[in-house]
Amino acid sequence: MPRLFATRSPSPMALVGAILAALATLSPAGLPAAMADPTPAPLARPAPPSPGADFAALAGSWRGEAWVQFGPNRYTFIQTERVAPHLGGAILIVEGRAEDTADPRASLFSAFAVLAWNPAVSAYEFRAYSGGRVGTFPARRTDDGALVWEMEGRDGARTRYVHRVVDGHWIGRGETSRDGVVWTEMFGMDLTRTGPATFEPAP
Repeated sequence: MPRLFATRSPSPMALVGAILAALATLSPAGLPAAMADPTPAPLARPAPPSPGADFAALAGSWRGEAWVQFGPNRYTFIQTERVAPHLGGAILIVEGRAEDTADPRASLFSAFAVLAWNPAVSAYEFRAYSGGRVGTFPARRTDDGALVWEMEGRDGARTRYVHRVVDGHWIGRGETSRDGVVWTEMFGMDLTRTGPATFEPAP
């Protein structure tokens, strides 16, 4: 049979050249995703815990009765608290004041604190300011939503405060222990919410 067409096998280099020429005519949008951008997408990091969400029940202005035990003596007073989330819930601002029961205009005690998540230690920290003193204390959220923060004294005694909202009441308790086993209650408060909390900037 006569040969109708003369055929010749292309060389390997010719095939490579043809493929490269075809790819050159394609825009990045026309290429598969893996070819258009070989760089792997960064892994999404989980959002850190938010004190504004974890302790939302504490937000607001609160007022009620409180007591503290010094040796055999127990003193009662009026306790007020203002709590509000800031920075999109990344921090929780807490302001507490103790007022004389006989004269609410007389301030017995005041403190300011910021609760925030510390990614360096993967835990909450409670940083408090009061009477010229500053301290940073470990804090945590319990399974039932309570806020717990603790401190350790120079003599090794431990103090912990537990705060939770129960039936619309902010119940706070303070306890001390020298061995971490036997705890003695030395502070208590029972507050009711009076409204939202706002923190206006200083003039």
